[in-house]
Amino acid sequence: MIVQLSPVIVGWTNYFRIAQRCNRSFAASDHVLTQQLLRWAQRRHPRKGMRWIVRRYWTMRPPQAWTFASPKDSSRLRHHTDTFHLNHCKVRGMASPFDGNLVYWSKRLRDHPLTRTTVGTLLGRQLGKCACCGLYFRDSDVIEVDHIDPAGGHHLRNKQALHRHCHHVKTVQNQDHRRRRGET
Repeated sequence: MIVQLSPVIVGWTNYFRIAQRCNRSFAASDHVLTQQLLRWAQRRHPRKGMRWIVRRYWTMRPPQAWTFASPKDSSRLRHHTDTFHLNHCKVRGMASPFDGNLVYWSKRLRDHPLTRTTVGTLLGRQLGKCACCGLYFRDSDVIEVDHIDPAGGHHLRNKQALHRHCHHVKTVQNQDHRRRRGET
């Protein structure tokens, strides 16, 4: 039951989470679903009492009581109210994801369809500016991902988006710095 219902709940709530009063609708949907599951459990166990049925199929732990969960493993049915409301933001003018304006769409979507997800995340985090020179990226600029600390690993917090020419300058500066310290 949980395996069948969870994807439906996730898909439905993700689709409708931009609606104005979706939180009220999600709470009402949770209530209706709980009532339907109670009736299902009563039909499944006609000779058992309500207290036994509730103890068998629901967990009553805070912060969310009445969580339909499996008695055998740790899987649980997702509540509609687990999905948060997302404010809808209109698209500016005649903008399109395919018009080449990577900066606008990476700020808006965090991952533009024409960029890698890392570049889109970095552009959104840096507000469309190069981390080295501080200038805004233009549509014609080549954007490269640079490691802030070359030995710092491949984590996102160790990466930054740079213009191609800024990346070359930073690489040369890093090599000169290493030569002076005698690492190379």
